[in-house]
Amino acid sequence: MIVVDSSCLLAILQNEPEKRAFEEALAGDDRFVMSAVNVHEALCVMRGRHGPAGATRFWELFTAAGIEIMAFDELQMRAAAVYESRWQSVPLNRHDGRR
Repeated sequence: MIVVDSSCLLAILQNEPEKRAFEEALAGDDRFVMSAVNVHEALCVMRGRHGPAGATRFWELFTAAGIEIMAFDELQMRAAAVYESRWQSVPLNRHDGRR
């Protein structure tokens, strides 16, 4: 199982430098899941930057990749908060301003 982050789909949809690597990863036979929170985040970004057409492109890629939406419950939120408190200085991706 591979957990997909919103930055992966955004990189593909916005032709960022990592696009090819992410496309290759999503072409595999793995099971892909994405938290409902990340789905919402990516959808908002695409709609905000590209209007309704961006939202449509998001759902087309999401569906084609066969990504499953996973609930983000309290237990997961607490685990993420613990992770965040321990790794605050580690950037999560190239857009993350933490150093």
